[in-house]
Amino acid sequence: FPVTIGMNTVTSNSLENVADPKQYMLHDFPFPQGSQIDSHKSLIFGAGSHWIGRLVIVASKSSGEMFVFFRESLSAQGWSLISASRSKSSVLIFQKDARVINVEVNDSGVLSSGSEIIITATPKNGVESSGVKVK
Repeated sequence: FPVTIGMNTVTSNSLENVADPKQYMLHDFPFPQGSQIDSHKSLIFGAGSHWIGRLVIVASKSSGEMFVFFRESLSAQGWSLISASRSKSSVLIFQKDARVINVEVNDSGVLSSGSEIIITATPKNGVESSGVKVK
């Protein structure tokens, strides 16, 4: 699964000595069992507990199940729920330390019983506070 991290692309080959690449790259973020990262729609800067960017996950479970999964799993990992809205396109907003994560959960479509989850992680006080230099 190639994923772009900053200006570098990480492939499964370059992480072959890492037991779980998802945990290596995004260790403070839970992944639903059987989910996949959509590398064509994802863009991640940093790693570990300091990553920011957009992560798109395709899951085999329904959007309702994924809403509950992220609400419970992120809270269990120390993220504070700031806001939640459950509808056709559900949104959960969490904060932990100096980051805010927006989790958008949508149905995959008419022909699929799965869901697409779009996670946007940003520094709480904007990009400048994260140490990332913007020109």
